[in-house]
Amino acid sequence: MKSVVGQIASMVFLGAIVAGLFGANIAPEPWAQWLTDNRTMMIGIGLFANMIANQMLQTGAFEVSYNGKLLFSKLEAGGVPQLPALASLIQQAATQQ
Repeated sequence: MKSVVGQIASMVFLGAIVAGLFGANIAPEPWAQWLTDNRTMMIGIGLFANMIANQMLQTGAFEVSYNGKLLFSKLEAGGVPQLPALASLIQQAATQQ
């Protein structure tokens, strides 16, 4: 369900930005005047929809792979590794080849 809401919000984002920036040039006259008068609001709606889409589509995943081999997964480990530990994992994978 979150994925569907995120995708809809992404479409609203694109539509609002296009309408805000170019609507006066592509819409019929009554709508063109309204879009000209409310350009800032349309862009604001688009940016708000983009924030919603990002929240809905975010998985929290952080994965590091080397030559197709998964070295680290935040979802499996439950956290983000420290830089020295991550560098060690990459160095080990590179020397095994």
